[in-house]
Amino acid sequence: MYTQEDINTLLQAADLQMKVMILLALNCGFGPKDIHDLTWDDLNGERVTLPRSKTSVCQTYLLWPETKELLDKIRQERAALIKRTLKRNVVDHNDNGHVFVTRFWRPWHKDAISEEFRKLCKKAGVECYGIYRLRHCASTAVSMVASPHVQRKFMRHSQLQQQVTYTNWS
Repeated sequence: MYTQEDINTLLQAADLQMKVMILLALNCGFGPKDIHDLTWDDLNGERVTLPRSKTSVCQTYLLWPETKELLDKIRQERAALIKRTLKRNVVDHNDNGHVFVTRFWRPWHKDAISEEFRKLCKKAGVECYGIYRLRHCASTAVSMVASPHVQRKFMRHSQLQQQVTYTNWS
């Protein structure tokens, strides 16, 4: 498990997109595939609704203020970038609705997200357990304040037993 200190260190060292990816992993229990799948249409004000591709279970999450603020910043920066490219008559730059895109305007692939997180851990001097472990951190936190059925819904699991794998009590 990552400690609060580890998470703070990672957030301080991360660029804007990775910072938001980390916050979504903790805020919503998102894994790299969920981050890849996330589009602007999934966001509605202070909420995000996303079906988990692995289980097809859908859940709506209330975003933390810091998560919402940084998502808004990504949206503003993206709009400004698109406006600049249009002024240069470059019309093939389109995010196709994806929240997270590479500098080549392609959606971040789940493996690339994992690799960038590994590089961030190395840069920040934090032992890397993988970005997916942040989903485990979220599950563990929810298990401390909610019933198993609420935790299952939060994690978008189809079966109640699945969250046992994601909860660390040590």
